[in-house]
Amino acid sequence: MTKWKDKDERVNEIAQAAVDVFLEKGYDGASMDLIAKRAGISKGGLYHHFTNKDEILYAANMMLSEQNRLIIIRAGEQKDAAEGLRLYIREYIQYWLTQKKALAFVFLTFTKAMQNSETGKYFAQYYKETTDFLDGLFRKGIKDGVFLPHDSRAGAVILQSALDGVLAYCAIDDGTKPSKIIKDFQDKFVNIHLR
Repeated sequence: MTKWKDKDERVNEIAQAAVDVFLEKGYDGASMDLIAKRAGISKGGLYHHFTNKDEILYAANMMLSEQNRLIIIRAGEQKDAAEGLRLYIREYIQYWLTQKKALAFVFLTFTKAMQNSETGKYFAQYYKETTDFLDGLFRKGIKDGVFLPHDSRAGAVILQSALDGVLAYCAIDDGTKPSKIIKDFQDKFVNIHLR
């Protein structure tokens, strides 16, 4: 007899199976049938949760981005903005560099997002939430006198863009030292603004 699973657990299992199938077969080669088989459920069971593979792609990205939401929470709880930014940079880089399969999936999905406006909306929302958070930290640091006045929005956009760019570089260069990258990012995006 199959153990009954709650909806969230089942959706996460399907999303994880989809990550594997999308990475193995590419978006076009992945099918609802292959995802259902990998998840160990019937095709009808899969359609009970998702109407198409774009919805699964979205759910898989939501699952994988949950860790970033937790990093944002921890960074926001720091005593000052500089510490929050340092934590965000450190944990963001460390997390994604230890999750190379997930990182490859995010890059594959990003390519799909450029072709599909619905998937693109997910990335736009995720990017807005992340840069709004970073902008808020920079503004808090300026208000509290921790940072010199600067364009906080530009700093947030450039920081997040640079972080995502360096992850792509690190994913293809195994010789990269995360500790050096983290230090460089903290110097260029946090320490440079300190009073």
